[in-house]
Amino acid sequence: MRTIITVLLLLGFNAEAQVKFIETINTGIPSGELYNNIGNSRIFTSYNDDSIYLYGSPSRLVEKDMISSPQTVYAISNRGRANVSYHFQFPESSKGQSLSAVCVLHEKLIILTFKDVYIYTKQQGKFVLFKKLDNKYKFDRINILNDSTLLFSVTYIFHPKSQKEKCVLSTVNMRTLDYEKTIFPTINGIAYSFFSPTWVAANDNRIALVDDPMKYKIQILDSKLNEEISIEPKIDDWKTISNDTLDYIMQISGKDALDRAQKSDVNISRVLSVFFINKDHLLVLYKLKGVYKDCYFDIIALNEKGYTVISEKNLMRKEYDDSELISETNFLLNPVKDSHAEIIPLSDTEFALRNTNYLKINADENIGDYYRNVAENRANENKTIGLVKFRWK
Repeated sequence: MRTIITVLLLLGFNAEAQVKFIETINTGIPSGELYNNIGNSRIFTSYNDDSIYLYGSPSRLVEKDMISSPQTVYAISNRGRANVSYHFQFPESSKGQSLSAVCVLHEKLIILTFKDVYIYTKQQGKFVLFKKLDNKYKFDRINILNDSTLLFSVTYIFHPKSQKEKCVLSTVNMRTLDYEKTIFPTINGIAYSFFSPTWVAANDNRIALVDDPMKYKIQILDSKLNEEISIEPKIDDWKTISNDTLDYIMQISGKDALDRAQKSDVNISRVLSVFFINKDHLLVLYKLKGVYKDCYFDIIALNEKGYTVISEKNLMRKEYDDSELISETNFLLNPVKDSHAEIIPLSDTEFALRNTNYLKINADENIGDYYRNVAENRANENKTIGLVKFRWK
């Protein structure tokens, strides 16, 4: 394992971020086809071969009617001007399983459920089931690492009787269609995985792993899962959590642990999510003390000797009305509010974000009512899925 390189010299600028809004693209796909109105639906996104692939599940579980009817994967060009659809059928063995992740890599469709991995190949305009693997560690995310390798990962505080491993990364060879290497990192603050953060990202043989969200520590790994760079910026207003509180949350389980994590969360700072803009630039979303209104991002440039923070604390999330277009001043609302929203790298200079049409929260509205209203809004047949494109300069 390569020596971890820690670089202490950080260049932080208060200037405006070098992220520029390009355009909002209407995909033409009705949001009602990809969402239901009870908040259980999800959209899965992947990008390769110059296309963005979208699959919308009407439920978190694979239900009977989903098995009996063809499912649709939409392919949208990176210019968003045309879309193609491919169909597939869930196997009977997937019934009742939790749907975790969906990815398209070249001619293959990969679907993760709580128990299994289903691999489809493209034949005459549709995906046909080719192979099934065991989902060894309840992986719930897929990243494309390179043209022939996927990265499966999970970061979650499982109940000990369900699974003792709480963070697992595994490479999957798409030529042999089997697992290659698996590692079991330790994440300090894994209790806050209750909030479904994105703590693993990958792009062009590089992996970012948030190994301590409570102290803003991120490891950059290579395609062999070996450590290359250790990132640990110093933030003046960072509020740490006591080890006693973390230990207490880890010792309890279920709703009690979730309640304790929620109560303590308003008093601490932590990393929310990481995304690659391109191979050499990582976008880190984090919050300081308080609720999600106090959210910022850093853009971190990676190089052979370490890293440089080139944009710091320059974007605060703000609420906006449903009718308001996402712009360069508020586009990070979606990754903050929707743990499964993604920043999609399109090239070295451009990336996209899916627009999920969030609503402005009213002062007298509780969070449960807010998300129900969000779900109803997203399920509206008159609305379409949008992609918001940005340029990184």
